[in-house]
Amino acid sequence: MQEMEMVLVMGAITLIYFALVFVLKRAHDTSYQENEEYFILTVQKKEYKVFYEDITDWQPFYNEIGVFDKTQPEKDYIRVNIKIFKPEILLRKIADMAVEGKFDGTSEIFMENQDRTEETINYIVNNRYGYLVDDYVKQINDN
Repeated sequence: MQEMEMVLVMGAITLIYFALVFVLKRAHDTSYQENEEYFILTVQKKEYKVFYEDITDWQPFYNEIGVFDKTQPEKDYIRVNIKIFKPEILLRKIADMAVEGKFDGTSEIFMENQDRTEETINYIVNNRYGYLVDDYVKQINDN
């Protein structure tokens, strides 16, 4: 009788373990690659290829940055985890676009702050990527 109880307990533990592995693997089925022209984000077998020149807006999320690509059919923000993937090229490109004024007045949320340069630079610095935008930080502090 005791052996049968142990078999049942070990079987239940094994099932729970495999269920957890399955859920975690499915939840983290993502990959990220970037180069100077575009980045590719794969999330649960769905692939997004975003050219930096097609980005028209960005939004901060918790540990993520959401970029809006005007060519994507979903018309939703593509969320890139900045803690896991370390998207340095993407963040630098976003900073460059903000300084160039590409994001001015594009978001209804930030109507009171039409110039999103400082917001963008502060977001990058606050997420420990300040070394990417040292030149812009100095430029903002000098003004």
